[in-house]
Amino acid sequence: VVAKLWREREYARKDVLTGLANRLELFERFEIEQLRSERSASPYSVLFIDIDQFKTLNDTRGHHIGDDALKKLADILGKNSRKVDTVSRIGGDEFVLLLPETDEQSCEMLVSRIKLASEKEFQSRGWPISLSIGHVTNAGKGRSVDEILRDVDEKMYAIKKRR
Repeated sequence: VVAKLWREREYARKDVLTGLANRLELFERFEIEQLRSERSASPYSVLFIDIDQFKTLNDTRGHHIGDDALKKLADILGKNSRKVDTVSRIGGDEFVLLLPETDEQSCEMLVSRIKLASEKEFQSRGWPISLSIGHVTNAGKGRSVDEILRDVDEKMYAIKKRR
């Protein structure tokens, strides 16, 4: 019974398809990171990732291919992040990475690595998709998690509109 309860607790914090953290897990870790950052005065960064043309991929190739794309992106994000980072799928084709002790320059290097790895993988599979990635770097708890996520989401959409 105890083992079953622990499994259910774990499933409540994970995205079923990708195995990544879900919104609940992200928010809990985000609040902890803000407190840690406030104590240490070290920055953290947040990436908001959206898959461009994902609906087209789903509609033309089928939902099983769309699911494969989500899993492949989850794999790419996991391989390009550290154990201390929180990689999450917060819905549909949207992913958020929380990167403790990461300044803006390191964040931008990670964005480049993720874009390069995803472009290579998507092209090799003939998938007509790409990524739009917004990012912010912050320190402390000056703004709420919701405010930061809205900010980084707006940055991601500004990038998406430029394409």
